[in-house]
Amino acid sequence: FKKIFFSIISFALFFLMLEFFVRTVIPRFNYNAIFYEKNSNHKVFKGENTFLFENKISNKFLTRVKNKNDDVVFKKNKKKIIFIGDSVTLGFGVKFNDNYVELFKSKLNDQNYQVIGYSNTGINFIDVFDGISKDFIKNLNKGDTVIYQFNYNDITPLDDSKKMKSENTLYENLLKKIFSNFQKIKFKYLNYSSLIKFANYNFSLLPKKIKGNCHERKLDALGQYTFAYSAKGYEEQSKKIWLIFEKKINEIKTLLDKKNIKFYVLISPISLQLKKHEIVNKLKLDINCGLKDGHQQVVEVISKNKILNIDPLEAFKKSQYYSPKILFHEFDTNHPNKYGHEILANEVINKLSK
Repeated sequence: FKKIFFSIISFALFFLMLEFFVRTVIPRFNYNAIFYEKNSNHKVFKGENTFLFENKISNKFLTRVKNKNDDVVFKKNKKKIIFIGDSVTLGFGVKFNDNYVELFKSKLNDQNYQVIGYSNTGINFIDVFDGISKDFIKNLNKGDTVIYQFNYNDITPLDDSKKMKSENTLYENLLKKIFSNFQKIKFKYLNYSSLIKFANYNFSLLPKKIKGNCHERKLDALGQYTFAYSAKGYEEQSKKIWLIFEKKINEIKTLLDKKNIKFYVLISPISLQLKKHEIVNKLKLDINCGLKDGHQQVVEVISKNKILNIDPLEAFKKSQYYSPKILFHEFDTNHPNKYGHEILANEVINKLSK
């Protein structure tokens, strides 16, 4: 019994020593990165409580609210400005008031308008297309505005996850399964430990090919941006997906034009497009593995179809010259932090004010 007792004490002391070492030497792992669901209307993203309202307009899209009992109802006597997008519009990892939708609302400060954000995690472009063409269009009128927040991972086949899985070896799939099971425990109980987060960070890299050339790394070379940037080996598939995107985005514009509803596309940047953001790119995604510039492609599609665009990329780039601040969450190439959301809000208000 004494041996067991001293072994437990020794292990605990060793763990605490390592915990202290990580917290002191690698402080970036100290912030709370919990991601889990308390219930369907209360989720925690990177430590931030996120309350969601299940609106009656679309069952796929939720509206973020400040408090858990808040609701959102369309006001018939006001013009609408609605944002529709994925977890960026949801404000993944930022406080309610730091979300670009809320920042825009406060900057607009016009009682004649009702501003509402519709979003969810895991939303793709087909969800956006269906939401606008089947659900939102019924509740919008002349003079309203729709702003679709484009994400580069919108350019992806719907069965992409299956394709990714089929290219992995048995060993890689086993590692992913172990990692997935570990996540369930970690997200709920262990995430307050910097040591656990440090270990998780390194374990998460094991199933990924972070070394080698573009051909050897396959989908791991550009990850979720493989098709937006027409990565080597996926040129034909990327071309088809871009054509489908162009067809669908034009259908949305035509549909909204018929009701005299303004339509904008907000192009949400990714950290790979910026300098000084290497720390964010933990999977070593290589934008040079793309044969075409994803940003240039989406701008061309939008311009060709005479769609209004809000393009914050240059504003993101310029901000780096005035501030050393990172504009994305650490280890996250896709989600802007509060500084990035501030730029998004400024670019939207500037565009709509013209």
